[in-house]
Amino acid sequence: MKGLLKKTALATVLACSLGAVEAYAVPGLGVGTDAGYVNAKDAYQTYWGPSYSSSTVKDGFIIGASGSQLHVWSQYANADIYVLTTADVKAGNNITFNGSIFEYADTGTFASYSPTPYYGLDLGKVGAGWSALTAPPFNPGGFYSMDVTVNYTGDIGDNQWIFAAADNNGVAGLQAKGGSFYTDDNGLEGIQEQDTTIWMDTNSIAGIQKKDGKVKINGNWVTYLADTKTIYDADTFTQYQGDPFSPKTTAANGFTPVPEPGTLLLLGGGFAGLAVLSKRRKNR
Repeated sequence: MKGLLKKTALATVLACSLGAVEAYAVPGLGVGTDAGYVNAKDAYQTYWGPSYSSSTVKDGFIIGASGSQLHVWSQYANADIYVLTTADVKAGNNITFNGSIFEYADTGTFASYSPTPYYGLDLGKVGAGWSALTAPPFNPGGFYSMDVTVNYTGDIGDNQWIFAAADNNGVAGLQAKGGSFYTDDNGLEGIQEQDTTIWMDTNSIAGIQKKDGKVKINGNWVTYLADTKTIYDADTFTQYQGDPFSPKTTAANGFTPVPEPGTLLLLGGGFAGLAVLSKRRKNR
C-alpha cells in the first residue's frame, strides 16, 4: 500500500510539473487581478491569481467584484500610463477607476478594442504609488505595478475590455495609430512645406529693394545695399508611431472556475489517501 501511495504522489507531482505554465516574454504593459485568469498560457497571467480552464469562456482576466483591485503593470517608466475601457462598459456598467473616469477621444482604435471612445484614468509616470515587481517572470528593476480600485454595476462580459496604454511615442496624448505632422522649426512663422527664398527688409529704406542703388535723403544722394535675400529650408516633416498598449484581455466575468487537471489529480490523490486510511482503521 505504501508503494501505491508513493506512485500516486509521484504521478501528482509529474502531472503538476507538466501542467506548469512556461515563462514567456512579459508584455511591457498589462492588467491583472487576484481573481485569476482563464486559460492562462504565460507565467505573467498567473502572477497575481490562479489559472482556470474553460472551453467556453474566452481567455482573459476575471474581473473581481466591484470595489476590488486591478493590477496595472508597466515597463515604460518615463511614460504616462493609462488604464482604459471601452465606451460600452462606461455606458452600461458605470465603471470608475479610483473613483474617477475620463474620456480620451480622438485616439483612434487600439487593435480591436472597440467601441470607442475610450474611458479611463491617467495613472501618471512610474513614481509615487507604483511598486517594483521583483519576482519572475517580471524582470526585477524593469517592471512596476499600481493597484487601481475598479467600481462598476452589473456584469462586465467576456466581449468587453479593460486594458493599459502608454503615452510613449513623443506626441502629447494617446494615438492608437501612427501619423505625421509638420513642426514649425525653420525660423519663419507658420508652416512651410517646401524650400524657397524670401527678401527681408534690412536696409532701413521702406519697402523691398532687390538691387543696390541710391536714394535722395534730405537733399543728398545716399548709396544703399539691397535688402537681404534669404534661402530657408521647409519646416520639418515628422512621422510617428502609435502609442503602445497591452495585449488584448477580456473581462471574463461571471465565469465559474473549473479546477485544472493538475488540481483534479491533487484532489484525487487526497481522496485516495483518505480511502486508504479509512480502510486501515476498519481492518484494525
